[in-house]
Amino acid sequence: MTMKRISFLELTGLTVLSWLFLWHWGPEITSYSTTLMAAGYLFILTYISYISPVLIHGDDHRYRGLSNWKTLFIRTDNFLPALYPFSIITLIGAILIIFASLLKNPSIFHQLNWNVFFLKLCFYILSSAVQGLFTLFILMRLIDLSTSDPFQINSDIPSEFKSRLLLTAMITCFFCLIHIPNFPVMGIILTSTPIVLWQYFKTPNFFLLICTHAILGTLLHRIYELPMRIGPFYSNPDRYLIRELFPIIGRIIGNSW
Repeated sequence: MTMKRISFLELTGLTVLSWLFLWHWGPEITSYSTTLMAAGYLFILTYISYISPVLIHGDDHRYRGLSNWKTLFIRTDNFLPALYPFSIITLIGAILIIFASLLKNPSIFHQLNWNVFFLKLCFYILSSAVQGLFTLFILMRLIDLSTSDPFQINSDIPSEFKSRLLLTAMITCFFCLIHIPNFPVMGIILTSTPIVLWQYFKTPNFFLLICTHAILGTLLHRIYELPMRIGPFYSNPDRYLIRELFPIIGRIIGNSW
């Protein structure tokens, strides 16, 4: 079996499992063995982060924005060149969110519980890392299926532009669909994902990618107070998936949000 066919099957399998987890199993997760479901979730995470990219495909760790364990997997060789553009993206996004939040509720910072804010930030970093691994898995497998390399700086400009544009559009659409029916979040994904992903193609750094995601996501949730629930949980905000699979997370969060 060719690597392209394997990549196609992996993408198909991930899409089906994502749909099943979110829409079919998720709302009734307590009806199943939560231990078995949690183990399945962790296996999928292990597969997309290690088994597939490292053992099966041998993906270039630089394209995945990662280094080795000695640097806690943080890519340091391009850290400074990547820090400036990712910081600018984060700063501009933060300013826009804070400005919109003050228009919506001028007293938001007087009402804000900073302990809850930083707790949310910590969990958002973890969540962003998981979502980032899913994003990179999808990206690398789509590259396998394509005929060009969006990271290849020595390629001719039209080919590079076309490849980046197509991959950016596909990944943006995929994550928009995952966030149905939360249309405000879908709109944000449509505008922000192309910007962040385009920068990632230029300076692939996983650590900075998840930091940008976590900071802006926390500001949207805790400052602007945008509902972030998706799928069947959007209309049932009192029901949870991850908190049921991993009860310790639910105990730590409590009623904070």
